[in-house]
Amino acid sequence: MLGAGVVGWGSYDESGFMAPWPLLTGTAAVVAALVAAAFLIPRPRAGLDSRRAPRPLFVGVASCAATSGFWLVLQPSWARGLTAGATLTYAWVGFGQIPDQGSAGTVNLVGHVLLAVAAVALLCIAARRLGTRSA
Repeated sequence: MLGAGVVGWGSYDESGFMAPWPLLTGTAAVVAALVAAAFLIPRPRAGLDSRRAPRPLFVGVASCAATSGFWLVLQPSWARGLTAGATLTYAWVGFGQIPDQGSAGTVNLVGHVLLAVAAVALLCIAARRLGTRSA
């Protein structure tokens, strides 16, 4: 919700466009219904599916490769590193983007570094928690 609000505010601030209230209300209702459905749909019973879920490392590498490929095709001059998942793709793509407003210098670089460090830290915490649960 916070992300949608920030993007909407930025779009309005830049272009002056605001979607009509009925469309915004309908979109919010659909999002709320999907979130509610995600929590209300019962989990499948154990043993119904004999297939195993793919390993988290494989899923992370595959998602990072797919989203990195997307960005490299979209912007071939950005040849940044491949890391641990789609989250990190956006962390490294940010280093190659020139800000629309504000500083393109040290402040921008520090912000990107902090974002990348936070993304890596969150992935490490998630990996540690997944490791603890599977043990």
